[in-house]
Amino acid sequence: MIGIILAAGMGRRLMKDTGIDRSKALVEVGGKRLIDYALENLHFMQVDKIYIVVGEHKNDIVDAVGDSFRSIPIAYVIQSEPIGLINAISKVLPFCDTGAVVQLSDEIFINVNADFLKSFHNQTADFLCGIIKEKEPERIKENYSVITDDNDVLIRTHEKPTEIVNDLKGTGFCIFSKDCMDLLKSAYSDEKNLPCDLCDFMNLLIWEGKKGKCFEVADTEININTKADLDYAIERIEEYKA
Repeated sequence: MIGIILAAGMGRRLMKDTGIDRSKALVEVGGKRLIDYALENLHFMQVDKIYIVVGEHKNDIVDAVGDSFRSIPIAYVIQSEPIGLINAISKVLPFCDTGAVVQLSDEIFINVNADFLKSFHNQTADFLCGIIKEKEPERIKENYSVITDDNDVLIRTHEKPTEIVNDLKGTGFCIFSKDCMDLLKSAYSDEKNLPCDLCDFMNLLIWEGKKGKCFEVADTEININTKADLDYAIERIEEYKA
């Protein structure tokens, strides 16, 4: 299984708020760069190789991260235009003949569910969607919501919902089987950029009869897009360390 880290975003909002002039993935939070959190998760899951999707800040990331992480080889692919997460994943498809663990480069998880990650190979599902039990509905509206049955099987997902029906917030941490990645190879249209986001892809998989399950990936998830997000992440990490 490979790992895919999506790091092509330019982080304009964070740059505007903070004056930071380097890749958002290299911003330090809690004594580590944002991308280090993603790399550590993929190392923990023992992926065979890591592909990092880069864009405008390619050289900065390549220079900072290098060609391996704790003995796991790293390769880089370019997304020339940041036009969606699935477009970014599609850049890796020519090199992918296995399942894949997808992780955003600007997403921090606090108190990760280590027991699940150790046993993810034993899960009986075609794909797995990492979720957080979120107390603040507004944070779900900023990400995506998921609807499941009583067995945590996915029924549908909804990008940036206006109505919240439960406390399940979807994250950028997802695991897809080889069959799912093969389906994406045949279904993705570069011309139409469809499917566009993770919700589009997961809903397509559900429509095609693939079984998706949710798992609680951590206690807290923070997607760093603004200075307020950055400050919130620093605060929560300090609380957890204490």
